[in-house]
Order: sequence, then C-alpha cells, then structure tokens
Amino acid sequence: MNKNRFNLSISIAIPLILIILGIVVQFIFGEFNLTNLKFPINIIIGLQFLLIVIAASIFLKNNKLVKYLGQTSAAISSTALFLLCVLIIATVTQTGKPGFGNVLNSWVYVFAVTYWLTSLLFAIIKRFRAKSKLKLFFTLQHLGLFVAVFAGVLGQSDKQEAFLRAWKEQVIWFADENNKTIELPFAIKLNKFNIEYHTPNLALVNSKGNLVDKAENCVFEAEAGKTYLVGNSILKIDESFANCDIQDNKLIALNEGGFPASKISLINEKDTINNLIITTGSLKVQQEFKIMGKDSILVMLDPEPKSFISDFELYKKSDLSVHNMKIGVNTPIKAEGWTIYQHGYDNFSGNDSLFSDFMIVRDPWLPVVYVGIFMMLAGALGLFFTKPLKRKEL
Repeated sequence: MNKNRFNLSISIAIPLILIILGIVVQFIFGEFNLTNLKFPINIIIGLQFLLIVIAASIFLKNNKLVKYLGQTSAAISSTALFLLCVLIIATVTQTGKPGFGNVLNSWVYVFAVTYWLTSLLFAIIKRFRAKSKLKLFFTLQHLGLFVAVFAGVLGQSDKQEAFLRAWKEQVIWFADENNKTIELPFAIKLNKFNIEYHTPNLALVNSKGNLVDKAENCVFEAEAGKTYLVGNSILKIDESFANCDIQDNKLIALNEGGFPASKISLINEKDTINNLIITTGSLKVQQEFKIMGKDSILVMLDPEPKSFISDFELYKKSDLSVHNMKIGVNTPIKAEGWTIYQHGYDNFSGNDSLFSDFMIVRDPWLPVVYVGIFMMLAGALGLFFTKPLKRKEL
C-alpha cells in the first residue's frame, strides 16, 4: 500500500515540478536554443545521458526513485506530460512567440522529453536480460521507440532546410538558408520547365475582379461540348485547351509554350455570337473577355496546375559526374546527402517560366530514425506471432 501511495504521489509530483521548473528556468534564461545542440554537442550530450542512466540502473538499482523510473507508473506519468506538450503543439498555432506559440523551444518541453526518454530507457534496461521470446520482442519494440525519438530529438538541430532558384541555362551551386547563402556539394542547371494544367474555368466577375454572386453558380468548367445558362443567354463551349496558341482566330493546341483559351458561343433571343475567344492572356497575347451586362464580365480564371516538372542537369562534386534528371512535386530526388523537392516556379509566366524553385533538405539523423522504426515494427510483429504471456511476466 505504501509503495502504491509513493508511486501515485511521485507520478503527480514529478510532472508538476518539471512544469514549474521549466517556467522558472525560461523566465531567468530565456527560451532553449536548439542551435546549441548541433554536432558534436548533441553527440556528447546524448552519450552523457546514456551513461548516466545506465550507471544509475547499475549502481543505484535499489534507490526508490530509480526503481520507480522503470515502472509502469513512471511510463504513464512521463507519457502524460509529453502528450500534454504535443497536444498544445497540435492545437495552438506555433508562431515562434515565447510560450504556447513556441513549445519546441520551451524548457518545459525539454524537461518533458528528457523525463519520457529517461523512463523509457530505465524500462528497457530493466527488461534487457530477456529469457523469453515475448520479453525479447517487447524490449526490441521499446528500444526501437527510444532510438527513433532519441535520434529525432538530438538530430533536430542538424537538420538543414534551404531554397534554391535554378535559372535556365545557368549553373547554380548555392542556396538560401534563413537568409544566409550556403554552398552546396552539387550544382543544378535548368534545361526545361513544363506544366500540365487542369481544365480551365470561366467565371462571371465584376469590375473589381470578384465573383458576381457567390450564392449562385457563376463558375463554369470550360470543357468542350458543355452548355450553361448564363442569365438570359446560353453559353456553349465549342473548343477549350489548357495550352494553346491563337492564329487567325483559331485555337491551335500546343504541348508547351502556350496559354489557356476557350472558343465559345453565346445564344439568346435577340442575337447569336459565335467564335468568341476567352483567354487569361500571357506574355504573348492580351487577356480576352466578354462584357455580359452591367458590372458582369465573363473571364477565364487562371487554371490550376495538375503537375509541373523540371528537367535539369545535376553536377555532383563527389565524383565530378553529370546526370540528367527530372523532378516533379511528388517525386523528390537525392543528391550528396540532400533531398531535392520541386517547390515552385514563376506563376505569372507558367510554361514560359525562366526559373524553377527547389526546396532542399539535409537530415543526417533520418537513417537512425528509420532504424528505430524498423526495430519497432520487428518487435510488434514478434509480439503478434508469439504466444502471449501473462501481464506479470512482462
């Protein structure tokens, strides 16, 4: 009974003490600076943490607090505090302002993660000498969880995220990281940029460019063959292309280098207008529209991109090799330890864009996180296919 009362008391006391301590430390010293944990400082701190916990589990194994940290009560207490921080991150917009707006840089979060990792590591050490398959898989699963989170926390400061703007026929080997120019171990020369668009839409707008009446249907899919009732007129879509050119009042479909346009007919009781071209316009042609009535204009909206692909040459510094690459929104590539993502382009120029924007990310700790995830999966599968033991045997 005394043991249960002690566990309950300390399970409540530790989170409260850590929250108060975190607030006091932050008030005195300010927010926790993640940049202080960059390599090799994170390695040193990580090794010190492991050595302290392992030494405590060996030389202080009869201490009440050490015994408690390896028990289920500590796991519940530490997980509750950690999940409280996660809940705040998920529900409060992280604006970077001190307090709830920047939980990841708060001392309360640092203490919560440390408490949770300490409890988890003590539990793993307690069950490390496994004599059964079930205990072995149980330990493997928890060790994988520890490795994944431990590596994620220590490696957060080593993660780099930068942006690179590649211009056509120019070799670019530098990027912008938080308004600082960094040199890369690779270079990019953009050869071609291509966008595939969804079917464009026509819309009724006023002189300010706003939809005439959002309550009614005033946006029409510009798909050839479709007809719509627009006021007292019938709107018929004769032809429509997401990428075309205009020659002698004719729409000529193109694979690249064009613009969206539709040829329509307007039919009412008084008149019929055929071969009317509506287009967003581009650098080559001006915008075409039709005034339908008082403060009502039929225009073509800018089409939404379906996909955009950059065709470029990748120069690697390590082996002085050159590779022809293509990259899309959901098809990143890896180069010299960096992952390159298609990020953007010149929205105004579209297919005529002279540059392509890439987001490049380097996370050297990610493979360690994957190892931890693989260990968790292996442990979970082992537990699933192994004959279950009683709870007390764990």
